[in-house]
Amino acid sequence: MEVRNFDEQLKPLFPSPVLTLGVFDGVHRGHQALLSRVVGEARACGGTPAVLTFAPHPLSVLRPGDSPEPLAPLEIRLRLFEENGIEFAVRAAFTPQMADLDAEIFLQQVVERIAPARIIVSSDFHFGKNQSGDVQFLKKSGPKYGFAAEEFGLVLHHGVKIGSRGIRDAVRLGDLKTAAEHLGRPYSVVGKVVPGDQIGRHIQVPTANIDLKSLVLPPSGVYAVKVLWAGDSYLGVCNLGKRPTVIEPGVNHETRLEVHLLDFEGDLYGQSIEVFFHDRLRDEKKFAGLEELSVQIRQDISKARTLLK
Repeated sequence: MEVRNFDEQLKPLFPSPVLTLGVFDGVHRGHQALLSRVVGEARACGGTPAVLTFAPHPLSVLRPGDSPEPLAPLEIRLRLFEENGIEFAVRAAFTPQMADLDAEIFLQQVVERIAPARIIVSSDFHFGKNQSGDVQFLKKSGPKYGFAAEEFGLVLHHGVKIGSRGIRDAVRLGDLKTAAEHLGRPYSVVGKVVPGDQIGRHIQVPTANIDLKSLVLPPSGVYAVKVLWAGDSYLGVCNLGKRPTVIEPGVNHETRLEVHLLDFEGDLYGQSIEVFFHDRLRDEKKFAGLEELSVQIRQDISKARTLLK
């Protein structure tokens, strides 16, 4: 998949782009259905399936301090676009200047830079200053700018709209089953491995400590996980919480995500890894000491191996 920036001149690069636009936070099953429609239409007309996506999330600019944490950062969205058949992805930096653009001006930029033959967007898609642009605006503007516009309906699961907000709520409530059903895959987080205090290594269960900046997290506890790193997948167990066994009483310690990769040897410091939450094993709890904690962790590992087979 070719990835370019929106401020480039793009229209000579690919023939007859069939384009969809949006944040696509999470690239959930609703997004996947839309992407499938884009790919199918592009194949039917000999065009190129393309996505224009925004980063950061527009709400972080429009409502700073009150915007949702992303379900999937840009790097993960790009990977998922490619997995869903997209051949041409355009990154648009969402800035205050872009937020202030009239819908007509923004659309002119899209046409000048990408020259789409067709634009397909969901029925709840809006763009431009004060969200003045929508599907009907695109349909009216299409003949003027030389593209056809198509509305793609919302996708439901058991009568409930699949959407990023609902998935965030499910994750925070610990309803990983619903989150996975709506995402089409287990919920995951991505973060850089940062130095820890080496307690896991001391009890022969080394862990990768993940930077938790701006992540949507399930409740504290111990989980069976899979870890994706450098194209390879590993089974694992993670602890999400405040580590009550190793933190002195009364100390208000930050929440940590510590992941033990099964059957792995190597140095992950500074590396970005993706952690997929599959099953909750138990609550986080305080043990009498490191020996008792070590015994419990080995029980957790054994249970995780069985669940993740």
